Amino acid sequence: MYLFAVFCYATVWASFSSCYAYRYAHNESIFYPGSYCDYCHHPLNFWQLIPILGFCLQRGRCYYCHHKISLHSTLVELTFGLYMLSLFASKAPHLWASLSIFCAWSLLLALSDYLTQSVPAFELYLGGLVLLTQKLSWPPLEPGCSLCFLVILVGATYLQLLGSGDLIYLGFLWASFGLLFLLATTCLASCLALCYFSLKKDRPASLAFIPFLTTASFILLYFLV
Repeated sequence: MYLFAVFCYATVWASFSSCYAYRYAHNESIFYPGSYCDYCHHPLNFWQLIPILGFCLQRGRCYYCHHKISLHSTLVELTFGLYMLSLFASKAPHLWASLSIFCAWSLLLALSDYLTQSVPAFELYLGGLVLLTQKLSWPPLEPGCSLCFLVILVGATYLQLLGSGDLIYLGFLWASFGLLFLLATTCLASCLALCYFSLKKDRPASLAFIPFLTTASFILLYFLV
């Protein structure tokens, strides 16, 4: 029952985050109107909104206009659900509860950044402040190392190599997990972004970096924390 509850929580949050990111990208309210088909704009019934199951029951097509439904949200729901299950199975309950706050916050920001290359300021600061209440910090490095890396981050932001949202996200990550975790996350995220950029045929002028930071931090949380 615990595993089922964790999976349901994770998929519901992933579904909400996908919806939130879509509405944020289209300047729509998260509260009104209710969920609707992206193609025919017909309001959706409750059973169509059930994460993963709603997609399966409709056989991948809108119940009303029969247009093919994008797999994006369903894949996010399934991936996040399985990840949170594996994290729950490998961590102590109190630690998982704290990590789940970070994961939920990061997922919402990553999906918003992916669609718009920006993040909602209120959610960025609110989630970060909540995260600071959790005792997750790693052992700190020497003050000299911290100052050096801080200068690098601020310089990268000034040169527009990083966005201001990226810098604030990294700051909360630093304050919550410590500099060692931040260094590892930044290095791994940079490698993932480089691989993505090199494999993409139509290379964009800029990339949303928080999705890569989130992916890197999720990997490190599972194996290192």
